[in-house]
Amino acid sequence: MTTTQTNAQASLQALLTRLWEEVLETPVKADDNFFMLGGNSIKAVRVMNRLQEEMHAIFHPASLFDAPTVEQLTRYCITHYPAVFDASQPDIGNESVTDAQTAAAREHLLYRGAARDLQVDTAEPDNRPAIFILSPPRSGSTLLRVILAGSKELFSPPELYLLSFNTLQQRREQFSGKLEFFREGLLRALMELKPCSHTEAANLMREYENQGMSTKAFFGLMQEWARQRRIVDKTPGYAFNPTILQRAEAEFDNALFIHLVRHPMATVSSFEEIRADLVTGNPADELPFTPRQKGELWWQISHQNILSFLQTVPAGRQFQLRYEDLVTAPENNIRRLCDFLDITFSSEMLNPYQEKQQRMTDGVTAVSKIMGDQKFHTYTGIDASGADRWRDKYREDFLCETSWVLAESLGYERASFAADDEEREEWEI
Repeated sequence: MTTTQTNAQASLQALLTRLWEEVLETPVKADDNFFMLGGNSIKAVRVMNRLQEEMHAIFHPASLFDAPTVEQLTRYCITHYPAVFDASQPDIGNESVTDAQTAAAREHLLYRGAARDLQVDTAEPDNRPAIFILSPPRSGSTLLRVILAGSKELFSPPELYLLSFNTLQQRREQFSGKLEFFREGLLRALMELKPCSHTEAANLMREYENQGMSTKAFFGLMQEWARQRRIVDKTPGYAFNPTILQRAEAEFDNALFIHLVRHPMATVSSFEEIRADLVTGNPADELPFTPRQKGELWWQISHQNILSFLQTVPAGRQFQLRYEDLVTAPENNIRRLCDFLDITFSSEMLNPYQEKQQRMTDGVTAVSKIMGDQKFHTYTGIDASGADRWRDKYREDFLCETSWVLAESLGYERASFAADDEEREEWEI
């Protein structure tokens, strides 16, 4: 361990000790277990929120369940966020994804946040039309979801994770403990639909879970509560599992699909920045790949599944939208999207950072954060620079050939890093 790393570890351990003592309101030793000292999921969120504020980086509450002592959490953070604590850490470099890694990742992602016995629900009747945003994580789907929430003709809540399970009880059982936060998107939707408090929404969900209600039936119930508004379901995890995508087509009458695409290197950059692979906690449960490789695999597999699925959907019910177009020419592209959805364009849609409660960009409690993009509130408006920010980060092409062929089919040209470097040098001179 370098001197920089040793100093960083000591500083982080002191910081975590202070944060724990403030939240738990008791003295803390390095080997004390957070939960044995009275910690719980809400207090874990408070600690990690404070850590984010102090370090200006994204840390996930689930990590506290896997590293429940100050000593363990210090090692966890130093290991998985090396660049945050030591700026001299080298870049990951060019490590192309192999076919074997792709096959392993496809199997791994299939049941990430989904039931292993998932089936298409053929019970009659089908639900009313709904709108599904299909994309890999870190593609800008939270921004698009919030933009659509600005329409009075739509109900566009945070991530629902309904089609990932056969029943509500199955969903609750999988999203428990450190994964409990995955339930918050649906709870926030209920708080807005009913309307009601977080406690009332949780009690209502418990009633339907205990009844053994299917997720299809509950989605239909939500549609009744939404009345004339069509529900927009934005759950990026759907793209990992072809059966989930089949459910979206089979269980709804003439559903509409928005295929949101983003440059693969931009998606990977965002994935690396927030360590999206650590959202669910223990990295030992993950594949032994670098964050960069995981980001590429999530992007590649998601789009392969989406494109394969959309071949079964009539062209008139699908709409492809580039994230880059959305942020650089928002009004034009939102108008095109409104035409596809057959809704009236509203200027309020161009201001996604307003009407925080109506657009459900707040959490279910005072300490909870938005379900979706944890960096959403670091912006104040639609940011055009997000289209090409990744170009300032990468100096080498690390994507595998399969990813580039897929990217080209989505309208992206292969990056020319040599030319980019020459332009940078000229500019710097």
